[in-house]
Amino acid sequence: SRGLGDVYKRQVQYRVLPNDKLSPNIEIGGGVLINSQNQNNHFTVKVGGNLEYSLSKIMSLKAGIHYHHLFNDNIESVENGKYNDYILKGIMGLNFYF
Repeated sequence: SRGLGDVYKRQVQYRVLPNDKLSPNIEIGGGVLINSQNQNNHFTVKVGGNLEYSLSKIMSLKAGIHYHHLFNDNIESVENGKYNDYILKGIMGLNFYF
């Protein structure tokens, strides 16, 4: 497999305006990224923000951005530059509440 591997994480999410149709969400968490290429573990801290729009009581649309900070500079087995590696990802999704 050419991918980075598996991520094991735990996070806390807070919905700022739970009773409104449009609500910002704040997420913080941490975890471990296991690199399948070089068998290294990389500890990460995640912060993120989302906007969630309720379509009904059981369904909502969600879009946001998340930043994962890694505590080393060799996630791809190459140390390059003076800063640690990071992952910046955008998300879009459809949530269902049961």
